[in-house]
Amino acid sequence: MRYLLLVIIFIISFLGIWLGIYHFKGYSIIPGSHYPIFSDLMTLTYSVDSINSGLNPYFDTSLDPLLRTYNYPKIWLDLFKFLNISGQNTFKSGICLIEFFMEIWYIC
Repeated sequence: MRYLLLVIIFIISFLGIWLGIYHFKGYSIIPGSHYPIFSDLMTLTYSVDSINSGLNPYFDTSLDPLLRTYNYPKIWLDLFKFLNISGQNTFKSGICLIEFFMEIWYIC
């Protein structure tokens, strides 16, 4: 139990330092990472914005900040649209996903 607590403290500390450096410096501390934090999640959330604007995210990249085309299954778009998660909620959604997976890991 003691080691589990130390691992959880280490993970929370690492995430805090990582998010803090990103917030104040504007880049990730992971080597080779040149993309913003949660950039993979940004593909989903900004594609929902594209659909809400009447655009096709598979072909039109005008609303994605990194100008990437959407390359995931349509079910993810439907899920994120149903949950009303858009581009302005990317950071909050990413933090919630991290917390969710940490809770699942703790329960198992």
